[in-house]
Amino acid sequence: MRDPAAAGSGIPVAASTALRRTLTGAPQPAVVVGAPSGAIYVRTEDGELIAVLAPGAARLPMGAVVGNRDALRSRPVQYQAGQVGAGRIEAGSLSAYVGRWWDPGPVLPPLRPGVLAANLVRVVNPDRGTGLPTGALLDTLPALGAALHAGDDTAAARAASALVGLGPGLTPAGDDVLVGLLSALVCLGHPVAVRFAATLQSAAAGRTTDLSLALLRHASRGHCIGAVGALLRALAGAGDPQVAHRRLLAVGHNSGAALALGTLLGVGLTVRLAVAG
Repeated sequence: MRDPAAAGSGIPVAASTALRRTLTGAPQPAVVVGAPSGAIYVRTEDGELIAVLAPGAARLPMGAVVGNRDALRSRPVQYQAGQVGAGRIEAGSLSAYVGRWWDPGPVLPPLRPGVLAANLVRVVNPDRGTGLPTGALLDTLPALGAALHAGDDTAAARAASALVGLGPGLTPAGDDVLVGLLSALVCLGHPVAVRFAATLQSAAAGRTTDLSLALLRHASRGHCIGAVGALLRALAGAGDPQVAHRRLLAVGHNSGAALALGTLLGVGLTVRLAVAG
C-alpha cells in the first residue's frame, strides 16, 4: 500500500519501519556518504543513515529497497546534497518515495531452549574465512563469550573493544561479529543484552565506520539484517536452520561468515544460560 505522505513522482521503495520517523517527518538536509554497487547511503542532518538498496542487496535494518536494480542505474555521487522527509528521499539523480513498509525486527516463535539447542548443533560454521585474524578467533572471541556468560561487564568491554573496527571494508569483520552477537542477545532476550549494547555503543564511537555504527545501533533495538533475523527465526523453530545459515553465509565476501559467527555465539550463550538456570 502506498504511503499517503509520499505523493509525487520518482521510484517507489519498501522502507524499514525503523526509518518511519525520519522518512515521514519534516524534510531535512541530507548528504550522500557512499554509493557502492547495489546501494546508496544517505546521512540526514540529524545523523540517521539510510541505505537505498537494490533488490538483491543484503536487507539492512535501515534499508529502503527499490523494486528493480535498474532503478539505481543513475546514481548520485558521494557528498552530493539532498533532502529526506515527507515520505521522500532526494539526492542528485535519486528521487524516491515510500510505497510500503517492512519491519526489521524478526518475529520469533515462543522460545524453547531445547529447540534452540537442537537446531544449534545442526549448524556448524564451515571452514571458511571470516576476515578475523587468528588471535581474535582463538583468544578474543572465546574471552568475550566467557565474559558475557559470567556477566563480567569489564571483561566483556575489553574483549569487545578489541574487535571493534577490526578488518577492512565498510563493515569490518570484527564489527560484523558484534552485530550478529548483539542481534541474537537482544532478540532472544538475554539478560546481558541491554548492558552489552551500551558497552558496544561506547566502545565503537569514533572507532569504526558509519555503517557499522548504524548496524550496531539498530541491533541494540532488535532491528536485524534480514539474513540474521531469518537465521534466528529458523533456530527458534520457524524454518530450516541449515538453509537459513547458508543464506547468511552468502552475504558479502566475508560479512556473512562473520555475522553468522556472532549470531551463533549469541544463541549458544542463550542456551547455556537456560541450561545453567
